[in-house]
Amino acid sequence: MADGLYDRYMKASRVNAEHQRGCNVCTAETRCTAGTQIFKSFARLQDAYNNRLRQQNQR
Repeated sequence: MADGLYDRYMKASRVNAEHQRGCNVCTAETRCTAGTQIFKSFARLQDAYNNRLRQQNQR
């Protein structure tokens, strides 16, 4: 069974990496407006996924 949260997290990771490779403005420290939104989405999904893993490991 596929994990929807994991799939969304991995997709956001790919989108973020692709954007950074193609954007003249984005670096690890500085992002354009679109890059900021993409990174925030990735970071939010990463946090949610990691929190789920922590909760599962506490059981």
